[in-house]
Amino acid sequence: MIGAIFDTVYPEGGSAPTHNIQTTVVPPGGAAIVEFKATVPGMFTIVDHSLFRAFKKGAMGTIKVEGTDDRVVYSGKQNDTVYVGAPFQSGLDVASSNPHSEPATRDVQIERGRQVYMQTCFVCHQPGGEGVPNQIPPLAKSDLLMSDRTGAIRGVLQGRSGEISVNGAKYNGTMIPLNYLTDSQIANVLTFVRNSWGNSGDAVNADEVRSLREASPTKIAANPFE
Repeated sequence: MIGAIFDTVYPEGGSAPTHNIQTTVVPPGGAAIVEFKATVPGMFTIVDHSLFRAFKKGAMGTIKVEGTDDRVVYSGKQNDTVYVGAPFQSGLDVASSNPHSEPATRDVQIERGRQVYMQTCFVCHQPGGEGVPNQIPPLAKSDLLMSDRTGAIRGVLQGRSGEISVNGAKYNGTMIPLNYLTDSQIANVLTFVRNSWGNSGDAVNADEVRSLREASPTKIAANPFE
């Protein structure tokens, strides 16, 4: 489970528990019972460590945990830097919480987007945006990412399944929707990836994301780049 550990694991569903386990094996034809207690609210992804099964066969899921924030466990602060006269706030643009403040600059969006990427996206697309050969498309020097910003926004909002071509290579997997991210977070992370690892592009703004969110269905799109 990304962002948490299992407090108790009952291997093969038996009566001999182990505790504080990060990853457990579920044998073919077998089972496991796991328990965990979330200490802060958020989106927790369960993923099969075999990426082929995870992204080609949908062996993943997301648990949405609601509740009261615990600032002792996680403050929500991502950076000590002060932008446009107000403290950095939990990955959201200052403008989103203060309508009278200046919009975030492109450089600010890139830095905020880096934080979102390292919390949400790097597990699949890798820290350097290189992806996983034959399974997860790269974001580094990606012709598809840079040619269609609308498709990129839809991909984050709706997820994706079906074959796509990136830099001449075919990929046929599934991306889960990340529509629990705010409009500002999506704009920031896309601005970051569109300006990292050999990419260079203009900023994505939250209004674009909001417009597509309101117009788009919540189901996974067959191919958001079409």
